[in-house]
Amino acid sequence: MRGVLFFLLLSFLVFGCNSAQYERQAEKAHEAFEIIYNGVKMYRQDHGEDPISIEELEELEYIKLSESLCEYWDFHFIGNNPINTIEAIAKRKDVPEKYRVQVFNVHRGRFTSGQAVIGKNVKSGQ
Repeated sequence: MRGVLFFLLLSFLVFGCNSAQYERQAEKAHEAFEIIYNGVKMYRQDHGEDPISIEELEELEYIKLSESLCEYWDFHFIGNNPINTIEAIAKRKDVPEKYRVQVFNVHRGRFTSGQAVIGKNVKSGQ
């Protein structure tokens, strides 16, 4: 009986900690969305159109994302002129589906988790 209780407690601690870790990573993606969208607005003000990619914003020094953030998440724009959504997809395959995709709808100012919409960047033709 003690062995079963120990196993259950250990399982809870391991999976509970992992869940908290994924929650923190999702929160970091949400913070990055705000940085990215501010960069989009500055770029639009300077160029009269939206940037093609996150990389373009970084290359032109509108934003600076941490290396650890970029190692964990792959960021994409959905739509152009105006950008409708900013999406973050976890690069690691072991991230549970619930946390794997984070989405920021720029028009509604809402964060959600859900299905990837990658590949619809009309401006870049990809």
